[in-house]
Amino acid sequence: MPSFITLQNLASQVVTTARKKSIAKMVGDSKNHVLVVDGLAGSAASVLFTALPVDRGPYLIIANDLDEAGYIYHDLCQLTSESNVLMFPSGYKRDIKYGQVDAPQEILRTEVLNRWHTDRNLRWVVSYPEALAEKVAPRKSIEHDTITLEVGNEVDLTSVAIKLRELGFREIDYVYEPGQFSVRGSILDVYSFSNEYPYRIDFFGDEIDSVRTFNVETQLSLERLKSVSIINNTSSQAVDAGVSLLDYVGGDVMLVVRDISWLKQRIEAIGKETLSHSAVEAQECDHDAMLKVVDVPQFMASLEAMRRLEFYYGESMARGDVKLSLHCTPQGIFHKNFDLISESFTHFIESGYTIYILSDSEKQIQRLKVIFDDRHDDIVFTPVDKTLHEGFVDDDRKMCVFTDHQIFDRFHKYNLRSERAR
Repeated sequence: MPSFITLQNLASQVVTTARKKSIAKMVGDSKNHVLVVDGLAGSAASVLFTALPVDRGPYLIIANDLDEAGYIYHDLCQLTSESNVLMFPSGYKRDIKYGQVDAPQEILRTEVLNRWHTDRNLRWVVSYPEALAEKVAPRKSIEHDTITLEVGNEVDLTSVAIKLRELGFREIDYVYEPGQFSVRGSILDVYSFSNEYPYRIDFFGDEIDSVRTFNVETQLSLERLKSVSIINNTSSQAVDAGVSLLDYVGGDVMLVVRDISWLKQRIEAIGKETLSHSAVEAQECDHDAMLKVVDVPQFMASLEAMRRLEFYYGESMARGDVKLSLHCTPQGIFHKNFDLISESFTHFIESGYTIYILSDSEKQIQRLKVIFDDRHDDIVFTPVDKTLHEGFVDDDRKMCVFTDHQIFDRFHKYNLRSERAR
């Protein structure tokens, strides 16, 4: 059985020193307003994003839709750490015009607003047009309405409870959803919109003794924290004083855009929509939903003013101030046909390519090895300890980065933190 290598090690072989230098030079030159990178088949785009310079703050990656954004988010979590990447989804189920608020996704949106200007570990935020079409509360409002509590600080528990009520939190016996808090003796439980789990804050007199997240169902502690930021739902502030996320993050942020034309078309289309008849008739919906749509001309002006990197899965005729071309092709479609798999793999090996097979399961790698041995196929491959959404062939590096779920024709689904919160 061949020994596994890490996904990070594989990524370093794809993103060579030369490629890193090229990307750093492109991004570092402020004269380059529009950067173009093409030839990024499969998950090669996600791998390339790990090479973006880390000293520029978070990058806003804009995919074409929720699924594409979800897969990029999954890939980046696999390649680095979940703490380095956030998802910025729509705050609504289905389209915004139906007015069906989705609280778990509001948590993810609020976490982005809370961490963007304060968390140095945050490297990427992934979004899509429907999410960007919704306004967010202005930065000053977020900062004013945020309660920060830190272990060791002296704070009056009664004063904190009063502040929570002023911010719109509801006091109940046991918290079970965002926007609630409870006080039991010296313990404050509060479910902020800035985290998927509620916080349990233990006071010793006026001193904060400990801060933990906990599971609502079991009441068991999950993680100890040094400090927390408590924010209620800010979506109501987006009606009158709201701004687009582009204006919230500031003009110095670099956008990483899948399709700039599609982004503009979707924003313009959503800006022309009205609240649906079914939403108007529904008793439980956000009747102010369409008032939270961004000012389209202002959004377009902000979009054009910001530097952007456009990425393409194939060869592109797009023009930019500078362009980098990779030569990647998608992983083949095999439908579990091992005659076809063996023929394809053998051809790659004879052509000097190295084959890497990515999997979250050691048993799957062992299964593949047994199949090749039983067939007497002389197939040598290197297993990788995690998987990405889609495999690819890097012709420049002569590398085949294949996923086991594509080989065995299994559906691969991303998992957002909003699903855990749900």
